[in-house]
Amino acid sequence: MNMTGTCRRTDAARYTVLALSWHENSPFTRIAAVAAKQDDVFDHAFARRVGLTDRQIHWLVQTRVVQRLHARVFLHGSAPPTWRQGMRAAMLAGGRQAYGSHRGACATYGVMPESVAEVTVPFKSDLVLADGVVHRSRRPLAKTRVLDGIRVCSVERALLDAASVCSELEVETAVEAALLKRLTTEERLWTALIAEGGRGVPGSARFRKVLENRPRGRPARSVLEVLTGRLLRKNGVTGFVRNFRVTGLDGTSFEIDFAFVDQMVALEVDGKAFHSTRTQTAKDRKRQKRLEALGWRFVRVGWHDVVLRPNWVLEQLALAFEANCALLST
Repeated sequence: MNMTGTCRRTDAARYTVLALSWHENSPFTRIAAVAAKQDDVFDHAFARRVGLTDRQIHWLVQTRVVQRLHARVFLHGSAPPTWRQGMRAAMLAGGRQAYGSHRGACATYGVMPESVAEVTVPFKSDLVLADGVVHRSRRPLAKTRVLDGIRVCSVERALLDAASVCSELEVETAVEAALLKRLTTEERLWTALIAEGGRGVPGSARFRKVLENRPRGRPARSVLEVLTGRLLRKNGVTGFVRNFRVTGLDGTSFEIDFAFVDQMVALEVDGKAFHSTRTQTAKDRKRQKRLEALGWRFVRVGWHDVVLRPNWVLEQLALAFEANCALLST
C-alpha cells in the first residue's frame, strides 16, 4: 500500500474542504474577522460560539491556520506572537480575574518597554505561562480597567508592583514617564503606596525611595535626565530644579534641564531624542545665548559624559559655580 500517496491525497482533500468552507458566513470567516479586532487572539469558547466543532479546531491547529498558545487559547495565523498578543492570550488563559500587572501593565500604559507578558491571578489559579510571568496574590485583587483591549490594574498599582521585580533605575524612569504623560500625579502615587504598599508588600521600600528622591521641578523627559539626576544626588549635589522655566527679555519662555537658580548655573543634557539634528542644535545654541545674556552660565553634557566620565561632569559643574559666584559677588 502506498502510504505517501494516501497522505498527500488526504492533505489535498483537507485544504480543499477548508477553501470551500471559507465563504462569507462560515465559522472560519467569522472567527478570522472577529479575531482580527482583538489582535488575532481567541479562546475555545469563542470558537464554539461561532460554530466550530472541537474536531475543526483541532484540524485548524494541525494545518497551522491557527496556533495553540495555551490549552484553550489560540492565535489566528502562523507568525510568532507579538508581546500584545501574548498579553491578550494570558488574559484569556487566566480567566476573568486575571489582569496585566507589574511590567506587563507598565508596558501597556507605555511607561516601560514591551518585554514580558506579566499577569496577576488569584492565589489558587493554576495558570502557567511558557513565555510569561504569573503572580499569584492572596490579597484582594486590584481594581482594573481595559486599556487597548488588555485588562490592567491602575498605573499607580502597576508601578508599585513593578518595583518588586525591577531595578531602582527602571522604576524611577517609569515613574517619570507616567508623570510626563500625565497618567498620574505624585500625590496619587503616594496615596497608592500608603493604601496598597507598606511592610511585607514586595517593592514598597524601593518605590518609596524613588518617590522620596524625586527632585523639585517637572518630570524627567528622558532616561539621560534620570541618570543625570541620580549622578547629582549620589554625589550630594542639591539645590537644583529640573526642567526649570525661565522667561527671556522678549517674553519668550525657555526650559533648563537642571537649573541651579541661586548660582544661575544651567546644566543641560544633550540626549539624542531632543538634541541630535542640526536644527535642534542650532535652536539650543540660540536659546543658550539668550539665557547667557541674562547671566546664566551653561554646562552641556551628553550620554558619554554622564555614563563614562561622571567626575568630569562634577568638575565642570564646580568650575561653573565658582565662576558665576565670583561674577555675581562683584
